[in-house]
Amino acid sequence: CSDIFCLPSYREGFGSVIIEAAAAGLPAVASDIYGLRDAVVHGETGIMHEVKNRQQIQKALLLLATNHTMRHSMSEKAYQRACSYFSQDIVINEMRRYYRFLLN
Repeated sequence: CSDIFCLPSYREGFGSVIIEAAAAGLPAVASDIYGLRDAVVHGETGIMHEVKNRQQIQKALLLLATNHTMRHSMSEKAYQRACSYFSQDIVINEMRRYYRFLLN
């Protein structure tokens, strides 16, 4: 029931909620901070903004709300990126690989 996901955070470990939104085909508007930079590709899967910059948040949301072509393109790219890099199989295999590395 949504077209855009917005996470105006100022502190995140990793943006798993953005990956979940991307898996549902939603582009993100997110703060340009450490954990979210790994979850959003600016200009491709969403739009990053300066922390607490309300004007940039408003501008990004308005742009995606009114530009169907951009929103649709970012939606598709967000979905593809979520599937390609963050699917359950990929994450589990990477965790196994990491644990094997630690145990050797």
